[in-house]
Amino acid sequence: MTQLNAPVMSEAKPITDAWTILPSWLPVPGLGVLAVNSFLLKCAEPVLVDTGLAALGGPFVSALQREIDLDDLRWIWISHMDADHVGNLERILEKAPNAAVVTNFLGMGKMQMAGLDVSRVRLLEPGRALEAGGHSLVPVRPPYYDAPETVGFFAPRERVFFAADSFGALLPAIVDDVAQVETGTLREGLVGWSSIDAPWLANVDRADLGRTLSTLDRLAPGFLLSAHLPVFPGDVSSLTRCVAEAYCHDQARTPDTLSLDYVAETRDDFTSSSPTQGDYVMNRTNFRPATTGSTIERNRDTAQRFLSGTHSRDIADVEVIDETVGPDIVCHGFPGFEITDHETYKDFFRTFRKSFSDMNWTLHALVADENYVTARWEIQATFSGDFAGVKADGRRVTFDGMVMYRMENGLIAETWLHINELMLLRQIGALTAMAA
Repeated sequence: MTQLNAPVMSEAKPITDAWTILPSWLPVPGLGVLAVNSFLLKCAEPVLVDTGLAALGGPFVSALQREIDLDDLRWIWISHMDADHVGNLERILEKAPNAAVVTNFLGMGKMQMAGLDVSRVRLLEPGRALEAGGHSLVPVRPPYYDAPETVGFFAPRERVFFAADSFGALLPAIVDDVAQVETGTLREGLVGWSSIDAPWLANVDRADLGRTLSTLDRLAPGFLLSAHLPVFPGDVSSLTRCVAEAYCHDQARTPDTLSLDYVAETRDDFTSSSPTQGDYVMNRTNFRPATTGSTIERNRDTAQRFLSGTHSRDIADVEVIDETVGPDIVCHGFPGFEITDHETYKDFFRTFRKSFSDMNWTLHALVADENYVTARWEIQATFSGDFAGVKADGRRVTFDGMVMYRMENGLIAETWLHINELMLLRQIGALTAMAA
């Protein structure tokens, strides 16, 4: 085992004829070291799984280039948007012009919020695998995780299971092979890292977690790939057993001093005998929400009314902007338009409608929380007015996109828009005109 004082990139190693690990290590002061792994599927359409630590950008890209010509890279699978998984995404996209980013709807939304380019995103469709050069990567939610957009996969051709952050472990020092780690040390490392990365496991339904772990045992992957553990080959039951013993069995546990239950039980000033409307009522014997309108539902309703009005067949319906948008609106992703208030926002939709009329608009998904609403939509329209230097010819076009709204007091305060411009420009012939 090797001690570590700074992040370091290790040599890439083959896992199977098709799969390779790109390992690195991160020191965790006072706790040991943590593996930070990316993986490469070498096939007719190569797939890179996660992009490593930004602090190791140069060594990471060099290690990847020793394995593959980046012009050949076709897919970049992003398990979730944590910094140790997307650290070199922009750098690789610059060097891999033919690569598309694979993520889900929430992952794309987080990319856009982080200022990352989403024009090359390929959204994972529910229930559908990514087909890459004769390999199927079947999206799977790992047994546990730290970010809601997390998506792993099972690749049945070589029985490879990518578990994202699941089964990560803090280790005393760098190891070349997980077999070098004693069983007790591995168990302590698994529990130690999961308590940091997924502290909700202490409150999870034990039966549900146990069933998930048993299902993984029955799946019997030939190789378990974790972002934070050396490759684990063969029988995974020793890993799942460690997690089950820690979280699925009745035993004494270290109290979570940040949990509401703990605080309610240990502080006399945390009780309330006179709840007010809109508050949550907590005492030592009950926990009930006071009756009040839901902020989430209000945000959802505002976004739906805005989208329905601005995409209505009747352009007059854009007046809904006065009812749904805050006075100091900030807009991103509207090239050629400077939107600073309600009227300039309305002008954008009026101008766009002159180019694309007779609109049919479909809302495919809408996700809301207390602060944000994200929507994915599709538009079918008639190309009725010149656009992007191309003369209108009356053809029907179809394009999709997504938008994210930041909400304040039930109104839209900030907007991030992404239209699938490549899809639209291809259909109206703009790409051919540009090439000419």
